[in-house]
Amino acid sequence: MDCRKVLIITDSEVLNSWCIEELRDNFSVSCISFRDCNFSEYGNRLSIFDCVDVILIDYSPEKEKCIVKLYDLFCDTSSLIKKRFVLIYDSYAYDVSNLKCFFSKAEFFNVISPVYSLKKNLSDCETLEMKSESPSYSSFYSPEVSMAEFEEKLKIVAGNDECVLLLGESGSGKSWAAKKIHQYSNRCKKKFFSVNVAEFNPNLIEGNLFGIASGAFTDAVVRKGWFEEANQGTLLLDEIGELPLLLQAKLLSVIENRIYKKLGSTTEYKFDEKLIFATNKNLEECVKMHTFRNDLFYRINCLTLYVPPLRNHKEDIPSLAMRFSSEHKKLLSQSAIEKLCNYYWPGNIRELKNVVMRACFFSRKETLTAEDIHFSYYA
Repeated sequence: MDCRKVLIITDSEVLNSWCIEELRDNFSVSCISFRDCNFSEYGNRLSIFDCVDVILIDYSPEKEKCIVKLYDLFCDTSSLIKKRFVLIYDSYAYDVSNLKCFFSKAEFFNVISPVYSLKKNLSDCETLEMKSESPSYSSFYSPEVSMAEFEEKLKIVAGNDECVLLLGESGSGKSWAAKKIHQYSNRCKKKFFSVNVAEFNPNLIEGNLFGIASGAFTDAVVRKGWFEEANQGTLLLDEIGELPLLLQAKLLSVIENRIYKKLGSTTEYKFDEKLIFATNKNLEECVKMHTFRNDLFYRINCLTLYVPPLRNHKEDIPSLAMRFSSEHKKLLSQSAIEKLCNYYWPGNIRELKNVVMRACFFSRKETLTAEDIHFSYYA
């Protein structure tokens, strides 16, 4: 039976707002703070446990004593089998692996890589899953994360040679994030090589990935592959969700063994580079649809970062917009900046750059005003 009543326990207004936004179409949502959990009044203040299907708890170590009490109360609640206790956590902030045994009857939802939406996680109804929109990789921490703070996370993943998976909406800055990872890594003096898998004919991707040997096919021209081009540097494989299934198996073997073979050759070549993958697709959904291999997904889903959409860090819009306008030797007035900040930006940073560039091209002013900013190409 589908869960309908959800109680959120958190001190974070951001998390509370995000959960309500995620669940409001299909669930009845209420919220209390940790400070409202008065354990001397179990029977009164927390009797609401008896009336909900799901309890969502915002996990942090400083709240652990309170969470343990809540968990004990939850386990003592009648008709427990019909209820769910879910700890929401940020895997970059906290390691909860040692808690999963202790909270054996609890579920865990990682907001860093929410490949299923919270709504899907809390639903047992197949019809609801079919009707729900495509996941947007939303994350409750995003509204509070500036690009400067996000850059600190990029420095962390740049400090080792593990695979990085960048998730995020189209135009949100995944390529920028990959370049930053390269710049912060010890490979920064080597080559950064970026390719969009979706741009290539599926029949030609293998040769582009691993290179082509002489005699591979009629009129074959010897060619370096992307792995060879980026050797000792960083290789970004963008739109990895578009990689054909047959090549996914070969790529998995290459990642595991750090060895590849050129098309038409039996010679093995070693490679030494940082691998970054990016996509705006829900890869776990692709695994369910059998369009993406689960073993490859689990291999590249090692250090996963969600690149927040521009609407979630609007404080960065002025500096980004002024940087884009300065490239065309133009300035932005306060009214222009305010108009840019009040827009939703479905196309993210890419759209912002295009809007500012268009204004610079079509206005003869040195300082652009709000009337020069048009979000529609037809305005």
